[in-house]
Amino acid sequence: MNTVNERLSKSKAAHCRELFQTGKSAGTTWAKDTAEYSELVKIKAIDASDYVEASGDREGAFEAIFAIAGEASSDRAEFASEVLGDEAADDDFAAGFIIGAQQYFETVEDQI
Repeated sequence: MNTVNERLSKSKAAHCRELFQTGKSAGTTWAKDTAEYSELVKIKAIDASDYVEASGDREGAFEAIFAIAGEASSDRAEFASEVLGDEAADDDFAAGFIIGAQQYFETVEDQI
């Protein structure tokens, strides 16, 4: 049983890393191509320090993204489907999305 648990644990970790990297790429692309300045300011304000580490607690990352979308449920649903896509409800994907957008904004913020 330990062998099975170890194998599944490694598989889960790889899956979470993949979702994070996919989210990071999506966040970077969104920041470059679609995001408005006000949205980038909002995403910059999210404390993402726990999201960077592979072993970090990414719980709540999905909800944190909705600071960008606004309070109305229709705004949230639209943002999730149009910007985040199929992986929208996953905290690992969302954490990567936040980090990707924040890192891109950091590189261009002083040039704006």
